[in-house]
Amino acid sequence: MTVETPTENALVAQDGIGGCDWSYQAEEEHPKNFALMAHTSSRSSSSSDSEVDSCSKSCVKAYATLKEQYDSLSSDYKKSQFNLVSYKVGLESIEARLAHYKKNKVVFEESINVLNLEVKLRDNALVENKKKL
Repeated sequence: MTVETPTENALVAQDGIGGCDWSYQAEEEHPKNFALMAHTSSRSSSSSDSEVDSCSKSCVKAYATLKEQYDSLSSDYKKSQFNLVSYKVGLESIEARLAHYKKNKVVFEESINVLNLEVKLRDNALVENKKKL
C-alpha cells in the first residue's frame, strides 16, 4: 500500500533536478518560518554537503549583516528615547514658564499702565515747566 502526501502539505517542492521551490509559501495567507533543512541523497552526498556548507556560509553572512543592522537600529532607538526624554523635560520647563507668565499677565499689564501714566505726567510737567520759563 502506498502512502501519498498531498503537495499542499509539503514544506518544499522539489523540481526533480535537485532544486527546491519555496516560493509557494510566500503566497500563503500566513507564511510560516521553517528551519533550514538539508537533504542528502545516497547517490551524491558530497555535492549536497558542499551545498549545505555554501548555504551555511551564506546564512552566517546574512546573520552577521542582520545583526549589524539590528545593533545600529537599537542604538538609534536608544538615542531617540534619550532625545524624547530631553524634549519632554524641556517642554515641561517651557510650559511651567508660560503658566507663570499667564498668571502674572495682569500684574505686568498694570505695571505697564502705571509706567505709561508716569511718563505722561512727566511729559506734562516738562511742558508746564517750559511754559513757565
